[in-house]
Amino acid sequence: MIILYMFNLLKSQTYSVYYININSGNKKLLNEFSSKKEAELFIHNTIQRDLNKFFTSLKSYKELIECYLENIEYRFKINNEEFNLKNYLNTIVPSFYRNKLNKTINGSLYLTTDKNIKNILQDIQDCEIIEVKKLQNAISFIYIKNGARKYLTLQDSYYINSKDGTGSFFEFKNTPLSKVKIEKKYNVEKQSFQEIEYLQESHPFMNDIYSIVTIFYLEDIDLYSKIGKVEVIYQTKEGFTNSYQLYFLDNCIAIEKYENIFAFNTKILEDNNRTQLEFLYNDKYFLPLNYYDTIDKKTGSIIREKKGDNPYEYPCTTFGKKIQFKINEAGDIVAYNLAIFGELDLIKEEILSYLTKKEKQKLIHFIAIAQLYLNDLFVNKQLDNTYTLDTHMFAKDKKKIEILKEKLNSSNWKKELYYKNNEDKNKKIQVVTIYYNKQNIKQRFVTLEQTTTKRSKFILKYNNNIKDKIEQELFSILVK
Repeated sequence: MIILYMFNLLKSQTYSVYYININSGNKKLLNEFSSKKEAELFIHNTIQRDLNKFFTSLKSYKELIECYLENIEYRFKINNEEFNLKNYLNTIVPSFYRNKLNKTINGSLYLTTDKNIKNILQDIQDCEIIEVKKLQNAISFIYIKNGARKYLTLQDSYYINSKDGTGSFFEFKNTPLSKVKIEKKYNVEKQSFQEIEYLQESHPFMNDIYSIVTIFYLEDIDLYSKIGKVEVIYQTKEGFTNSYQLYFLDNCIAIEKYENIFAFNTKILEDNNRTQLEFLYNDKYFLPLNYYDTIDKKTGSIIREKKGDNPYEYPCTTFGKKIQFKINEAGDIVAYNLAIFGELDLIKEEILSYLTKKEKQKLIHFIAIAQLYLNDLFVNKQLDNTYTLDTHMFAKDKKKIEILKEKLNSSNWKKELYYKNNEDKNKKIQVVTIYYNKQNIKQRFVTLEQTTTKRSKFILKYNNNIKDKIEQELFSILVK
């Protein structure tokens, strides 16, 4: 009888999933299940849905976990048992992150973290290029910095591993090319090795580079692979900003050019609405323009309309997030963290199907450059130091924000309002300000402010070159 009672008890047992608000402690019943496995699956799906919101082109899955835990306002319980969220995230996020990366525009490629490479590439920024030389596959940029002649040389090297076999990867050096390169190759007909001589020469088409804006090097997230590509953003003498993308094709360096990185457009397509796409961006706004035919309700005639031209809806300032483009499961191109809406459908798969192969390749290249360029803006990039005040976390931060703003307004730093959203149409006021030294504009920092009726958040970001100066001026506020 007791055994039958226990069997019926187990059979009828329910597993209740509760949502616990971290701030208020309020408990809410979300759902009930007949098995613990079903309850855990429900939590799993909820977490996955929220991870999608926080996912960006972060460097690692660990950053995604940190971002998730910093921003969520809840925890879970199954009946009276606490759900171990952190352990669960460590279990599921690595594979989740990898799968998401594979669907992004750059796939599993991400910006290098190698400090030596970053220093070499940073040295050439904003420098005038004297000449571009080549020696077989190797390319060398000759530039002037502080009156000295300097070099950035990219050359191909080879690797071998059990996964890919053999392949090529980029090596970066700050030394000039040799005048001559002699290579031994096996001649099948003569059944012997022959020496082939290569001479240094001017690059046949890269000499339109007047100055380097920046150079991005992307490498594979897989530590055992050395696949990568280089995006060289440069200016011409006429003032146009273009790009050369360098990558390996059949173990040779291939080069693709994109003229005017800030714009992409198509001709009128052959869909029913005769759609025409045009994308424009600068340091502050992204405009996803879309022209199409529609019927005038009053006259019944076909008129041409345009949407996507309100810059306030598409600010490029991300407030700590990363802009990321992705091809979703439906085949649409979607942008994350680029608009006030959070997720923005750029192009539907149906419209993409009307583009030629060449147009699609150009579009993908345009989007890949935009993602790199916009995330690298001073207001968006991760600086050496970040100080955050948030009334959502600490109520006393409201007073500290007021004091800090007063202190900055009365300081000797030159103030430049970089971005402010349309207050009339937004409940959340967003303001971005850059402060810089009048005598040295490289000494600068940025503040990002978000204000609603219930919450104020103030972020101060600065590099180590002004760390002592900033912290000395604001020490009394920062440490309280």
